[in-house]
Amino acid sequence: MTKIKLMQYCKSYGVAITSVLMAFAFLLALDPFFNLAQASLLLFFGAIAISAFYGGRRPGILATLLSAILTSYYFLLPQYEWKIRDIGAGLRIILFVSEGILISHLIGNLRSAQEKIRKNFEKLQVTETEIKDLNQTLQRRVNELQTLFDTIPINIAIAEDIDCRVVRLNPAFSHLLKMPKNANASAVMLSEHPDPPFTVYQNGQRLTGENLPQMYVSKHGVELRDIEIEIVRKDKKVFNLYGHAIPLFDELGNPRGSVGVYVDMSDRKRIEMALYKLVEYSKITGSAFFETVVRVVAELFNVRYAYVGELLPTYPPRIKTLAAWINGQLSDNIEYDLCGTPCEQVIKQGTCLYRRQVSNFFPDDTLLQELGIESYLGTPLKNAQGEVLGILNVLHDEPLDESLNPEALLEIFAGKTAAELQREQAIAELRNSEERYRYLVESIPQLVWTADSQGKVMDVNQRWSEFTGLTLVQVQTQGWETVVHPEDITTLNRKWIIAQENATNYQAEGRMRRNDGVYRWHLHQAVPLKNNRGKIIKWFGTATDIENAKQLEQQRLQLLEQERTVREKAERANRIKDEFLSILSHELRSPLNPILGWTQLLQTKKLEEQQVEEALAVIERNVKLQTQLIDDLLDMAKILRGKITLNMTPVDLSSTIKAAIEVVRMAAERKNISLKVNLSNNCYIKGDQGRIQQIIWNLLSNAIKFTPEGGKVMINLEQVNQQVQITVTDTGKGIDPEFLPHIFESFRQEDVSITRHYGGLGLGLSIVKYLVDAHGGTIVADSLGEDKGATFLITLPWLNRSAIVDWSDYLSSEEINLVGIKVLAVDDSQDTREMLETLLSLYGAKMKIVSSAGEFLSHFAHFQPDVLICDISLPDVDGYTLLQQIRRLPCEQGKVIPAIAVTAHAGEKDYQQAFLSGFQKHIAKPIEPKILALTIASLVRASSKE
Repeated sequence: MTKIKLMQYCKSYGVAITSVLMAFAFLLALDPFFNLAQASLLLFFGAIAISAFYGGRRPGILATLLSAILTSYYFLLPQYEWKIRDIGAGLRIILFVSEGILISHLIGNLRSAQEKIRKNFEKLQVTETEIKDLNQTLQRRVNELQTLFDTIPINIAIAEDIDCRVVRLNPAFSHLLKMPKNANASAVMLSEHPDPPFTVYQNGQRLTGENLPQMYVSKHGVELRDIEIEIVRKDKKVFNLYGHAIPLFDELGNPRGSVGVYVDMSDRKRIEMALYKLVEYSKITGSAFFETVVRVVAELFNVRYAYVGELLPTYPPRIKTLAAWINGQLSDNIEYDLCGTPCEQVIKQGTCLYRRQVSNFFPDDTLLQELGIESYLGTPLKNAQGEVLGILNVLHDEPLDESLNPEALLEIFAGKTAAELQREQAIAELRNSEERYRYLVESIPQLVWTADSQGKVMDVNQRWSEFTGLTLVQVQTQGWETVVHPEDITTLNRKWIIAQENATNYQAEGRMRRNDGVYRWHLHQAVPLKNNRGKIIKWFGTATDIENAKQLEQQRLQLLEQERTVREKAERANRIKDEFLSILSHELRSPLNPILGWTQLLQTKKLEEQQVEEALAVIERNVKLQTQLIDDLLDMAKILRGKITLNMTPVDLSSTIKAAIEVVRMAAERKNISLKVNLSNNCYIKGDQGRIQQIIWNLLSNAIKFTPEGGKVMINLEQVNQQVQITVTDTGKGIDPEFLPHIFESFRQEDVSITRHYGGLGLGLSIVKYLVDAHGGTIVADSLGEDKGATFLITLPWLNRSAIVDWSDYLSSEEINLVGIKVLAVDDSQDTREMLETLLSLYGAKMKIVSSAGEFLSHFAHFQPDVLICDISLPDVDGYTLLQQIRRLPCEQGKVIPAIAVTAHAGEKDYQQAFLSGFQKHIAKPIEPKILALTIASLVRASSKE
């Protein structure tokens, strides 16, 4: 209960109590005079009525109860007692209370009714005021909506019925449709009139009847949103509208019409179409693009003139049009001065728009007046740095359409046009720079090339083609590797890959083949061209000839290496010399000691016979040892001076090895060493039999010397393919693996203590190595280590017995006769030519002896020789190549004439190469005259038999 209600209750009940007490006081005051005790209840009825009227039923009932209590106590007999003894009095009290309650109820209801009437009246007064205010507000809103309807620039149509027989248009819609104000745009008119003021289309289809959006909404009571329709007026002008249609309902909720709100999207559609065309034609470049721009811009702004111009770097400044659109077609390009024209203002200030009377602002521009130009819009074409490249402008003989935002639209087209103009200028500059680059490239002495990002050659300069002898097409087809030395390709490729992966400069040295087949050293350098993302797009490279510098560098390195080698050899020679002198002193003095001792003992003549024999044997053994030492020293001296000569004849290795074994057999038997011999037959070589025996004897002597008593020494001889192999193996001391590479060096021994223990100067194996090499063979030493024995393998060229001339047959027969035989010989040595001329003259042969391959070929055809003698080592062309040229001559000239190869090279490979090149015989220098004569006779005899 609120405080206000509490106060109302207190006031109502206070009035009831007060009115009862006042009636009671009045009765007490008047009762002595008028005896009102019997009529007291009547007076209390007034108090009850007052209480009920003021406070309602409940205060009236309270007043009734208080009045009954006071009456029964003060005025009814017996007085001043609470007991009612008289039935009549009790009935009176009961009736009083009943009547009081009834009166309170009636008066309370009356009071409530009056209160309600009062309140309703008050409410009625308020409602009338509100209704008046609402009517005024509603009228204002109607006026506002009507004003909005009349002034809003949005197209509104209101259908008054579901059949759209009455359709009201706002002024904006009426203006767009060119219909009178308040005209009825009835759907019936659109469907049935033969020539309606406008027609409605959607997606190319004409709409009539219920297909019209507002009629559909009015009939079906549904809302349509995102409506897109085309309105075509009588004058064929098309408007693209976008909007919504909402149904109207009556009091019962039934559709009674509709409201349609539409926005004119024609300009936007036109802009979208223009931009779409611009994007569609963006694939076009150059003049075709500029022509497309002026056509699209002219159609968008609906103007007669549109231009794209390039600012020329002249003074005063001029514009050269790149595309011109005049009166609906492309026109020829022109140049014009900027001074006093609106284009000058565009170049200086930026975008300029003159919707009307542009000629008044530029009175000096007579062309504007001649063409009757009314409006002008131009915007500059700028590059990324903000520099003005040209201008894009439109002109018209009428004011420009004010519904467009022309400046922004033209700037959109200007951005793409500027980019294309910048690209065209860049291409032109690139052409100019390429021409300058080409001139520079052709004028420098280097070989210049360009390649794509993957290294494929794109271009080369003239010097490159002249040097390599290849055209650009050939190098692109074959690849640059074709002109690089095969040994340098790996290095160049490796450095190229590193440069590509790291996008760094490329530099490498390699040999390039000149057009005559000669390789020359070049310094290859290349620099990558990168885009703004750091990705390589092209390579620019050069090749600089450094052959002379390379040769100088090589000579310098060779001199340094020679100096280092000479110094090392000198140091080693000094060291070896000291060691050798020490060893030589020891080896020479060691035999002298027993010789001197036994000699002095023999002079005493006091020795017994057995002691004398022992002394003589010791002296003999040590004298032979000194003799061997001296022989080794003499052989080494000859080797060092190159004075050793070989008497080359066919040698039967089996018999030669047997002879060497017999020499060392006694030494082996003294140490109880077992000799294992395995010799194959038919193992012939061409060599000096004495030196071959010396080689075998030396190896066997070393094997026996370094093998302990009871050991084994094995020698094996066999033919392997076109070679003969001699293997000497022992079970002796072995060789330290670290010393193996030096085993054949002169004066070298693994340990000086070896000399002390075994004797010798350390020359034997070096002499063996020299003699084996002189016979065109090889020698290899191998050992598993100390005390594990050693193996020596000698490989010599095998000599086929069929190539061995049995000179005894010729020597025992009649005198050699070469009469009538024509011999054509070539040798660059004057001494050899004189010897051949004397030799062949003695045997009666006809000869032609020349000094060069050219002379040999010139005399070949008319001399028609029976035998050819060719020196292999000619200065200009070797003998092998010369004979091949002879064999390639026509059949009547280049028939198979017997040929003899003469050379100082006597190895097996030299024999084989001679036979493979077409020679029938091979004779090693020095030439024995009689053997050469016999060889010529045998070849002529064999040729005549064929």
